[in-house]
Amino acid sequence: MSPRPGWSGTASRWRSRRSSSPGQVTRKPSTTAAAIRAALQALAAGRLAVPIDSAVPLKQVNEAFERITQRSVHGKLVLHTRI
Repeated sequence: MSPRPGWSGTASRWRSRRSSSPGQVTRKPSTTAAAIRAALQALAAGRLAVPIDSAVPLKQVNEAFERITQRSVHGKLVLHTRI
C-alpha cells in the first residue's frame, strides 16, 4: 500500500501540512484579487447573473431563515434593511 500524498511518516507532520481549518484554501493575495476583478468585470459586462429568489423585509428574517434551512430558496434571498 502506498502512502498518501504529503504523508511524511508521522501524523504530526501530516497535520502540519494541512491548512489550519478544514475546507480552508490559502491563495496568494494577487491571485484572489485577480479572481475578484475578473468576477466583477463579468458582472458589469452582463456575463454573470446572480439569481434572486425573493426579497423580504428585515422584520421577516425568521421566515426567511426558515426557508433557507428548508432548502426552498433557489438563488439569493435578499433582506431589505430600510424601513
